[in-house]
Amino acid sequence: MKASNLILAASLAVNAALLAMVAVNAPSLFHLGANSPAGPPAPAIRSSAIPDTSGAQLGAGNLAVLKGEDLKSLVARLRAAGLSPGVIRAIVKAQLDEQLHARRKELVDQVGSRPYWTARFGSFDPKTMAALRILSIEENKKIKELVGTDDDPGNPFGNAFRADTTMGLTREKYDRIQAISADYNEMRNDVFGATNGVMLPEDKEKMDYLQKEQKSEIAAELSPDELFEYQLRTSNVSYELRSTLSAFNPTEDEFRAIFKVQQDFDSQYGSSEEQLTPDQIKEKEAHKADLLAKIQDAIGPERAAEYKVESDPNYVQVSRLVDRLALPAAATQQVVSVQSDITKRADAIRKDPGLSAADKNSQLAALADEASAQITAVMGDRGLQAYKQNGGGWIQGLKPPSN
Repeated sequence: MKASNLILAASLAVNAALLAMVAVNAPSLFHLGANSPAGPPAPAIRSSAIPDTSGAQLGAGNLAVLKGEDLKSLVARLRAAGLSPGVIRAIVKAQLDEQLHARRKELVDQVGSRPYWTARFGSFDPKTMAALRILSIEENKKIKELVGTDDDPGNPFGNAFRADTTMGLTREKYDRIQAISADYNEMRNDVFGATNGVMLPEDKEKMDYLQKEQKSEIAAELSPDELFEYQLRTSNVSYELRSTLSAFNPTEDEFRAIFKVQQDFDSQYGSSEEQLTPDQIKEKEAHKADLLAKIQDAIGPERAAEYKVESDPNYVQVSRLVDRLALPAAATQQVVSVQSDITKRADAIRKDPGLSAADKNSQLAALADEASAQITAVMGDRGLQAYKQNGGGWIQGLKPPSN
């Protein structure tokens, strides 16, 4: 069976299941005319809490009652019948899926086959993907118009995420921001889709321009305080900080203070949202000491010293491994200290002009064995093997390559 036929079959199955649910919970929806015979009463719920649909008369004529009606009237009657918002949303989406099926199928069929031995396998060209996204946007917009913007009971994750990110924003403002973000994401998808995975300077300029324009439009919708709170939760800076500071474990006040410093620093020297040139990256790295100094002013010298150690990428990686292995938190610093000590001694050996190449290799191999023994004492044999695969490759790098 072709994929398109499977999609259609699945869509029809969903529709039938939903309509069966309606027939059970609101059988009067199938009997609109004054002369229509009274429908059978909804069957009682069994002890297993599974509704019995055997009494619902779900024939072709009944399906046509719902499918032949305009969606706005259908939504009104479903609400009047007492169906939950989640069920109504699901029915509307299933109906729209079926309406859009032919257009989606036409787009897919125009592409033709995607041989498994070619780069096209498992994907569509940018033009087709853009057209499919437009249909999805059209469908979501229609659902919003028909059902509203109330939380979808069937999407607890989405509801929780919205609650986490709104932080006091009205629903209207939140929806406008989401619409702005969706528009710019679509434009970025169009730009990236045309690159074939190779970004040219003009592509970088377009991406940077879209990023700045999106920020500007969102800022225009919010007060300065609202914007700051929104950025604390949703910006790339906040996402990166949550990862970088996972071992540092900041308080809320510390996170807010560090975020403000990092945000100001990125605005001056560029952020990860932008396609920085090698010269820009070099300049940003050259001013890292300025960043640390301002963080120290914000959170104090003692915590800043801890921040300097515990935000290091190597420390963060070891900390995650220690957590994964359920080892004591102190193991992170012990492992990092071993690496620091051994690598310093290895550098001294490599730079010693009085040692022959053979002597250097012998001493470096001995250091590798010493490092393995010390880390095994902290993490155990299993931990050592896991460490070598997660940031501990430097140990093997001490040994000369085997012939």
